[in-house]
Amino acid sequence: PLRIRKIEPFLHAVCIGIPVASAVLILTQKLYNPIIFMCSTQSYPIGCNTGLTPESCLRGYNARWYALFLIEIPIAIGTVFIISSMIAIYLSVRERDRRMSRFGLNSGAQEQYAS
Repeated sequence: PLRIRKIEPFLHAVCIGIPVASAVLILTQKLYNPIIFMCSTQSYPIGCNTGLTPESCLRGYNARWYALFLIEIPIAIGTVFIISSMIAIYLSVRERDRRMSRFGLNSGAQEQYAS
């Protein structure tokens, strides 16, 4: 518990600081633009990035790269982290339950699903 209390402020700073920094960067680069039913990181007018020159965009040239590195990849990393954490927790609990069953102290989950 003491170790967690020491790193908790750092974890909160990271969890709040990175999204705020990303949002400010996207805002200062004028990458928030309207799409069909909301605003998102998008070039304006939509589809102007298909040209070879940035002059075809009024705002948000290279918005796709910003969206990829500041939004999509962090979401994918977070999703993989959560899934792997849940798998690790499940395997740990299953192993602990298996060890406890040798002493007759299992959780009862095995009998519940066996019948």
